[in-house]
This record gives sequence, structure tokens and C-alpha cells, in this order.
Amino acid sequence: MDSSGTDWKLLATIPYEIARVRWNPDGTHLAFTTSAHGRGLDQSLVVFDLRSATTTVIHAGAEIGDFGWSPDSNSIVFVSPFGEDPHRTDVTAAMLARADGSGEARQIGPDKGHILTSTFAADGMSVVLTGRPDTRAGNAQAMMARIAGDGYEPLTTTFDRSVRILRVGPAGSSTLMIGARDGGWVRAFEGGTDGRPVKHLGENPGFDILELSGPSNDGRYAATVRTPEVFGDIAILDTSRAEWSLLGIGAETEPANPLFKPMPRTWQLRGGGPVHGWIIRDIASGTRCPLLVDLHGGPHQAWSGAVDEAFLYQQELVRQGWAVVLINPRGSEGYGETFSRGVFGAWGVHDGEEVLQIIELLVGEGDIDPEKIAVSGYSYGGFLANVLTTRDQRFIAAAAGGSMCDLADLVRTSSDGHYMAQSEFGGYPADIPQKYADMSPITCVDSVITPTLVFHGGNDSTVSQAHRWFNALTSRGVRAELTIIPEADHEFIFTGTPSQRNAVNTLLVEWFGKHSPPHPTNERSQA
Repeated sequence: MDSSGTDWKLLATIPYEIARVRWNPDGTHLAFTTSAHGRGLDQSLVVFDLRSATTTVIHAGAEIGDFGWSPDSNSIVFVSPFGEDPHRTDVTAAMLARADGSGEARQIGPDKGHILTSTFAADGMSVVLTGRPDTRAGNAQAMMARIAGDGYEPLTTTFDRSVRILRVGPAGSSTLMIGARDGGWVRAFEGGTDGRPVKHLGENPGFDILELSGPSNDGRYAATVRTPEVFGDIAILDTSRAEWSLLGIGAETEPANPLFKPMPRTWQLRGGGPVHGWIIRDIASGTRCPLLVDLHGGPHQAWSGAVDEAFLYQQELVRQGWAVVLINPRGSEGYGETFSRGVFGAWGVHDGEEVLQIIELLVGEGDIDPEKIAVSGYSYGGFLANVLTTRDQRFIAAAAGGSMCDLADLVRTSSDGHYMAQSEFGGYPADIPQKYADMSPITCVDSVITPTLVFHGGNDSTVSQAHRWFNALTSRGVRAELTIIPEADHEFIFTGTPSQRNAVNTLLVEWFGKHSPPHPTNERSQA
């Protein structure tokens, strides 16, 4: 299709699901990945020649991740599992292949690490990677590997943050633009293939960076962002002045009801350092309100101060009189590698204790009704919610989405099980069975009395964990409800259809409403 949107034509009919489409630099070829019916573990990297309307399979095998073209269009670098059995490995590597399909793809960079993204440097003689040279949990680094050589060169070893986004600077430049979570927000940093120290670009602009473009000719970058006021906007970064400007795109679709802005908080805990987070509440309310403790996924994710359409239920519950606390406990990203690795081999242990301490502090401030505290979370957050209900019986309700209850079974059945066993748990269940039992809430399910909503995507590979937790609760007389979202995978709360995401937001509002009926506190809340 041309840029006006008026002239388009069908290029080819591919009998598989297509993903990650990339133009080559001169616009004569397209590269994309395919997987049979979008379900299989095996994928192919395919190049389509627009001139001859022919396709060439460049690589076929296990799942193929991020990839990019060389500046001369002769080669493609991509990420794929690496080893004798790519379906059962905790190693991913960058692979280099000829764009015409000749020869075998060869590994480049670390061969025993966990590579996340890959792209060519501006000179075309090297590739830049994000990931780790090992399979430990911790900060993702930026690395560079020469096309004509062996090994790799770390670029961000002194940067104590995890590299989430990496963009190559203008042609002829050694600059790298980095997006990394820092204290909750994803912010912009500048580094280089020349080994220069990474530096932050300007003050914290008060928004979350979701994606960065490549550079314009004059060194500017565009970014999609979320702010505390709008769900999506475009921001422009002028690197010469280290200044951001928002275009105000998101303001054109103002929500029907005003949004409640998350307010930053820091709690000083016993036996540890400060823990950062956010509280969302109606500041006009003068009465004690019920509290929802909402737990993020990961565990190496983090809440920011930006609104997110995946969590609209937070806004609606606040409108109905609740307060919502968003905590970034130990294990969260954005506070350094030591903090992030604080849950290694101890999922739910130290971070669970920090969450319980913060609940006590909030109750002590007098604004929270101590008889109306609920807990929820998705993915790792759902797992942590399950853990907390085994430890504390104060919660009036819980909601566990996409959650886990038996980590040994998770390792045996999940497509990421081998990686998690090594990077998160410190070994396989057969080697450290007691550690797995101690971390798994299923071991202590007899302690649970909290009414629990369990929800999961029907196409999620871990859906058996939902059934097991629900059955364990109901067989012990605990009030529980199970909702399976049809055709939904693990990421559906972010990438699912609008109807799927709306179903979950509605489900959560109704579930917590049963346990603390709405009490709007002012006219704005009732609007």
C-alpha cells in the first residue's frame, strides 16, 4: 500500500500466520516469520522478493525472535533458541544468515547466554544485541559482536539498569539510544558502540516509553509513550538539547470520566531499604476506604505512574470508593540488579514479606479500612496473590489471573520451564525438591480461607495451574470462582481482543464489588 492508503495490491498468499514483517533497506524485499496456524513451536524466517514474487526460507526451527537487515541487505541477524535440542534449552543466541538463503545460519555473540534482541550497527560490520552472556536473572545488557570475528564486547557493564529498548544512531555515528526502566518509569539513555558511559537524557519527563523509532537525519527520535493522564501519546526527543516534547495525540480521545492520577510513595521497611510504589485514590474522599493491593507480573516488571488500559479496573474501583496500592517490591526492575535478583530461588518470600509490611504501614496511617483489604495480580502477580493468601487471612477477597501454584509442575509443563529453572529457581525440581515445595502456594493451600477469583487464558500453556488452584480451594470449602477466557493466551490482558480485555476488567470490578459494595464519595465519582 502506498502512504496515501489508496493504492494497494496483494503481494502473496502465505499458508501460515505471518509476524514481525521487516522491509529491507532498499525496499525490494520483505522478511517475516511464520508459524503453522500461529500455534506451533517451530517457526521459519522467510524472505519475499517483491520483484519476482518468490519466497525463500532463510531458517527453520524453533521459535524465532527479533531480527533485522544489514545495511547492504545481504544478511539478516535474528534471535533463536540455541543448542542440540532448541525446544528444551535455556539458551538463546543471535544467528547470522545470508538473505538469499545460501549456506547455514551461524551463531554470533555469546553462545551460552540469553539474547533478547538483535540488530545491525550503523557500520554494517557488527551487530548490537540486548540480553545476557549467561542465563542468570538480572539486567539485560547491550553487547556488540563483529561480523568477521569471534566473541562479543559488553557495552553497558557499568549501567545498573536493564536495557529494554536499543536503537542504533544515525549513519556514521557510534551512538546507541537505550530505553531502560529507572525507578518505575522507562526512560531514555544514551550510550555508544565506542564504550562511552551511559548517560540519562534530560530530566524525568513523567511518562513511560513504550517504543522508540530509529533516528531522523537531524538526530531526533520519536517515541510512543503513556502518561498519568493519557493512555497513549507521541513524544519527540531532541538529542541535541536532551529535551522531550509531547504531541498531545492522546488528549484528542479524552476518557468519559476523569482519570485518577497515581501518586508516588516510598516506604522504609524493617530490615531492608526503601521500597517504591504508587497509590491511586480519590483525594476528595474524607473517609476510610477499602484497599486493593495490586501486584505486578514478572517478577522483574514494575508499576509506573502512567495509566494503562490493561488495568482499567483500578480506575473504576477508585471511582467506586476504593484505594489501590501498586508496590514495586524486591524483584522489581528499575532499582538495580541486586534488587532485581532479590527473589532468586525465593519467589514470594522476601517480596511477599515487604508487601505485608506495607499493608501494615498503610493501615497505620488511618485512611484504610483494615477490615476491607483485598489482593490481586496477574502472572507472577497472581502467583504472589496466591502466596499471600496462604500467609495472611486478613484479605476479604483475592483475584489471581494467569497465575501459578505449583512451580515444579510449571517447570515440567511450561515452554519457558527450562529457562526459569536455571535463571529463577537455581536448579531443576529433581535437584532441589524442597525449595520448590517451599515456594509453591499449593503446599500451604490448607491455610487459605480467602474467597478467590481464578481467571486464565484458555490458550495459555499454564492453564492447568488455574484448574489446580481452583480445585484445591473448592475441595477445601473455600469460596472460589474460575473463569477461562476462550482463545486467550498468556499476554491477552495486553494484546488480546477488546472483548477479552473488557471481560477481565469487568470481571474484576464485579468480583471486588461483591465484597465491598460501591460507595462513590463525591459528584465526580458518580459521573
